[in-house]
Amino acid sequence: MGRTRDEVPAQEDQGCFFRLPYEVSEPGRWVDDVKDAGGDQFTFHYEATPEPEALIRQIHAAGMKAGMAVKPGTQVEECLQFVSMVDMVLIMTVEPGFGGQSFMPHMMPKALFLRNKFPDLDIQVDGGLSPSTIDIAAKAGVNSIVAGSAVFKPEPGPAESIAILRRSIERFGNGKDEESLTALPSSTKKHKSEPSDPMEISESIYDGDNLTVGASSAPSQNAAMYKDETFKKCVMAWGFG
Repeated sequence: MGRTRDEVPAQEDQGCFFRLPYEVSEPGRWVDDVKDAGGDQFTFHYEATPEPEALIRQIHAAGMKAGMAVKPGTQVEECLQFVSMVDMVLIMTVEPGFGGQSFMPHMMPKALFLRNKFPDLDIQVDGGLSPSTIDIAAKAGVNSIVAGSAVFKPEPGPAESIAILRRSIERFGNGKDEESLTALPSSTKKHKSEPSDPMEISESIYDGDNLTVGASSAPSQNAAMYKDETFKKCVMAWGFG
């Protein structure tokens, strides 16, 4: 990464902002190395450290922003006390470890919940994002995404995929008007999206232990939160009710 930072200037110099997510068991060991290599933000997994607050302080002391990732099986309430200390929360929409997994739409109530409690927080999702699933995340209040496999698939192609993903986040996640959105390449074809209204997702959660959106289904690992009155108020506050 050091060579990449040498070739690409930092964001203040009109270059790139390097967010580095670390799926490691002892994230604190790597903070200084990431800083020395040119990292701008160090994102750790909440489940990987027994002392999140100490790690957040370590990251900030190194001169980087701190991000906190939350796995699908972790209740978002578990880490609420640390949210105000970090610069970004990353909601995993696949299980960490390998690419190409399917997007978990039943993770989006976590984003709605956080967006309602922390209106200015940077909320990112990672896993299974594509032109067909991006609107679900953006309408849930997500304003930053990680995309891998979707960008490099032959169809619709890297330029088109990036433009579609960017436009959705700009429109729904960052509130930009139509004139300010990233232009689509002329070759871009219309794409099919899965249901993108978070209320549609939240309503289906109450029907048993499985959530079905489009052709995909997944176990509701956070059913208690979804049925909670706080979450219902969160959905209503964002105008989806």
